Amino acid sequence: MFLKRNALKALMTRAYKGGGLAVRNDGTGLSIGGAKWCVYIIHGDIPKETMGDLVSLVGELPGEGEAYVADKNGNQMEIYDSSLLSPMDLEPHAELAVIPLIVCGSVGILRELRTGRIIPVPFSYLQAIDYGSLMKDEATPDGPFGISAMVEGRFYNAACWQNNMMAFSIGDSRIENERVKKLLGQLESLPMPEENGDEKGG
Repeated sequence: MFLKRNALKALMTRAYKGGGLAVRNDGTGLSIGGAKWCVYIIHGDIPKETMGDLVSLVGELPGEGEAYVADKNGNQMEIYDSSLLSPMDLEPHAELAVIPLIVCGSVGILRELRTGRIIPVPFSYLQAIDYGSLMKDEATPDGPFGISAMVEGRFYNAACWQNNMMAFSIGDSRIENERVKKLLGQLESLPMPEENGDEKGG
């Protein structure tokens, strides 16, 4: 799994204690998500440790064709909607690069390679990704890529990573601070790597 176990556990716990942890079973895999993140893992590829972390929060997992939102008050069943898009359903579109920069200690930066557009995202989401955690027979994920699509009916995708076992989608950060907005605008005005003769994404 290309997400750190402890990082995913922290995301699940924070969602459970906050607005609720959404879990949906489409028969092929599980979608697990919070307000602005979602991981989809194919049945049989979910590490037992991560399954244990999930069950310790939500108790019984949803059956095929079931969905609920779990919080400290219990699991609230939802009407199952087969038209919802999981992170695994997203088609690669705009190629993105992760910029090695943290703004205000919590905002990570992505950049669309074709247009130079800057996309601020929670840095904790980027920290959760760890290619060193890949399991046997698990492919290196493709991504990040962007596409304007609603994920699980909860948030618009800012970036997605996918491989043969799972997918991870995140939403953007809402920036209210005017100084931070100005800084992001300045970053957006910088030349693209190709303009400097560098390798793509370098």
